Amino acid sequence: MEIIEITIIRNLLKSDEYARKVLPFLKSEYFDGVFNYFYEEINNFYVEYNSCPTVETVEIRLGDKQINDAEYVICDEILLSVKADVDSPNIDWLVDETESFCKDRAYTIAAYEAIDVIESDKSNLRETIPEIFK
Repeated sequence: MEIIEITIIRNLLKSDEYARKVLPFLKSEYFDGVFNYFYEEINNFYVEYNSCPTVETVEIRLGDKQINDAEYVICDEILLSVKADVDSPNIDWLVDETESFCKDRAYTIAAYEAIDVIESDKSNLRETIPEIFK
């Protein structure tokens, strides 16, 4: 079973239509670990050139990063998955799934921020916590 981050990365690299629809809503903080490397490289390329980078471009740019051996193995596995000849999913379905991913990640990040506030500053929880979840 494939995780949504790989599907997102693959389609950001292979579908300009998909990238144009979802890149404005994706954030670096939604991607953990090596997935963040991929997202950053794809987004930076898109901002600079207004098009999707090729897999080879991302490989080259990732090669310039200082990553450890474990991260390198994971990056290599992701690249192999991206290069695989996989049928492209329906764009509307994929956009919906990406939207769900973004919402889930945003809520998770907000929950962690709320926990940090609760643990550090209990003086104005009633104002701070609702603000975090907006």
